[in-house]
Amino acid sequence: RGDKPASWVYSANTAVQIYNILKGISLPNNEVWGANALSSDLPTSWWATQMDICDSAVSDGQGGQEPQFQTGLEVFTDDEPFTVIEQLLKCCNGKLIELGGTWRLRVGLPELPSLFITDEDIIADENREYMPFPAPDSVYNGITAMYPDPNSLWETQEAPPKYNLAWETEDGNRRLLAALTLPATSRVSQVIRVMDALIKDHRRFRR
Repeated sequence: RGDKPASWVYSANTAVQIYNILKGISLPNNEVWGANALSSDLPTSWWATQMDICDSAVSDGQGGQEPQFQTGLEVFTDDEPFTVIEQLLKCCNGKLIELGGTWRLRVGLPELPSLFITDEDIIADENREYMPFPAPDSVYNGITAMYPDPNSLWETQEAPPKYNLAWETEDGNRRLLAALTLPATSRVSQVIRVMDALIKDHRRFRR
């Protein structure tokens, strides 16, 4: 409970961390670090759902299970709060928007569609632009990522890169790698999940 410090406990849940930065964290000098948002600006039911998604069990790649999205980051009081939030969002495939005065977060993969559009829904006599593929200099077919490894005394290490030979063939037999840095997660299994989701989303050229 926000008004009962005795109820506060540590959480590595990424959505919980972003929520608290938006709410604002009280400092010993009575200043607040964060967005200082009102409780009404952070719909409880919406945020609780995203927190549950972060806590949902997924494979750890070694035969066990682990929470889907957990993060941790050393933050200084002169750090820009939204810069910190950006680092956390990268580690949970997250999107944060402000809509009508309220903050909403989405983590993980896209949800199932709630609307289907067919040719009959498109106004054919309106001006349209159609660009099914991006410019060659903005195309990637693989991805690498750096993350702090606790087994290496928190030194930055490279996660196993993700390549796709079919995509490389489509791109003229070239390997075009996107580079990602994830300083807020130390679990290589989570890093791999984030990499996989990002590169698959990037290859959805038809918009």
